[in-house]
This record gives sequence, structure tokens and C-alpha cells, in this order.
Amino acid sequence: MTPSLATHLLRSGAALSLLALLSGCGGGAVDMHYYNLPSATQPPLQKQTTAQSRTPLSVAPVSLSSYLSGSGIVYQTSPVEYSEAQLNLWADDLSEQLTSQLRSSLDQRLGYAQVLPTGADNRNAQRVVIKLSQFQGRYDGKAVIQGRYQLYDAAQHTLLDKPIDVSVPLKEDGYEALVSALGDAWQQAAQQIAVSLDGYAASEQRNAAASKPILIGEPHTSSPSASTSE
Repeated sequence: MTPSLATHLLRSGAALSLLALLSGCGGGAVDMHYYNLPSATQPPLQKQTTAQSRTPLSVAPVSLSSYLSGSGIVYQTSPVEYSEAQLNLWADDLSEQLTSQLRSSLDQRLGYAQVLPTGADNRNAQRVVIKLSQFQGRYDGKAVIQGRYQLYDAAQHTLLDKPIDVSVPLKEDGYEALVSALGDAWQQAAQQIAVSLDGYAASEQRNAAASKPILIGEPHTSSPSASTSE
């Protein structure tokens, strides 16, 4: 997408204001468009361990900044101004879409963890928590995602705390292209999170192996040689 979408949005905003004024005088209906993030497609990882031996991992619902919590798709028109679409809306709750896709992506990409389904007992599980401060199109023709994610252990101790910062250029103008780019950006973020979690797990395994005491057996003693007679 080019900056022309920003101009289009500003012009359409003025047009919508006029339509709102005319609606009480028999104005015509305005078409509304609904979108969902595209489904991710990646081959499942061949798990090397059984589910019982993998670390249980839960995924908390993705938290969004207040300006992203509405039903309209958000577009950033300048460094300081954001616009929520009135006719181009999310078909399903955005947080639920993001959480579901992240859970599926981590389940397919993580080798060490067993990702728990919604509602499963997670008292003994590690937990991934994500807070997004940005999830929108931007005036420079990119879809942007920014935020942070944390990994907690079962006792709520912080194991990881890292930023999320992904941007994907739009292939063309329009909200359909914007939603597609946001979907690609979210999958890139999910892959980065999975790589980070796998790296942390591998580091912990190495540390555990290095700290494991080495058991030394009893030294072998040979029988004293028989003394030779003079």
C-alpha cells in the first residue's frame, strides 16, 4: 500500500460525515466489509518426545492497547494520528484471532513444549503473555506490529521478557491487502517467539547438564604383586 490509502481514508472520512448527515433524510445504505486474519500454513514439527515428557505451555489471551480494542481496522495516518475504520471491520474479535493463531503456531513450531488448549489445567505450566501496543496499517505503506512478550514459570517468575517489532510492506492498496500483510506480520512474530522459547529451553537444558554432578566410581586397585622369594 502507498500513502494514497491515507488520502483515501481522509477523503472517505469526510464523505462518511456527509452520509451521516444525510442518513436522516433517506440516504442510501453503505456497504460494510468484514475481515479475518488469513490462516497460517506451515508443516507441523516432528516432535522428538512424547506429550508426557514435554513442558506444558499455556498461552494467555493477547492483550491489545485500548485504541485497538474496537471492531474497526486501525490505520495510522501520521506519526501522531490514528483512524479506526467504520466500514471495514474485524469479523471476529481481534484478540481471539491473534491468540488462536499464536497457540496453533507455537504448537506446530515448538519441539520442547506441549501447548495446552483453551480451558486446560495450567497450574503447572509455563505461560506466554503478549501485550501489543501497535497492530495497524501505517502511512508509509506498511503493516506494523509492536509490543512485548513474557514467559513465566508455574510460580509466576519471569523467565523471558522481549520486544515484538515486525513490519511488512503492503503489496497493494486496500484493506484486504492490509489484513493480509498484518497476518503475515503476525506469523513472523509467532515464529520469532517460538525460536526464542526453543532457544531458552535449550539453554536451560545445557545449564542443567553442566551442573549435574559427575559420579566417579571407586578407583580400581590392582592386587599387590606376590613378593619374589630370594
